[in-house]
Amino acid sequence: MWKQVLDYVKQIATQAGRLQRVEEGVKDLRLEVTRLDREIVELNRKFDALLAVVRHLNTRIDHERENTQHEYNNLVLRLENTLLRFERRLPPSGPPGELNSEPS
Repeated sequence: MWKQVLDYVKQIATQAGRLQRVEEGVKDLRLEVTRLDREIVELNRKFDALLAVVRHLNTRIDHERENTQHEYNNLVLRLENTLLRFERRLPPSGPPGELNSEPS
């Protein structure tokens, strides 16, 4: 009987040691989860900041594209205007074969 009591005491001591190690492991895991949560929050903050930069750059690209299109349209209009002014300076053309000679 004393042997059984001694075996139970050994089992209780062994289980208590295991329980203590498990509790320490759980505590360590909780600390690790807390650290990882903080890292996730920090990464989310950095991701949000990066996303804001990408959106800003996209807006700038859109504006540059619009400005380039406007500049192109203005250049085409200026070229057309210059051509029209140049055409007005040319003497009127006569019928084919005639060289702008005045009748005698």
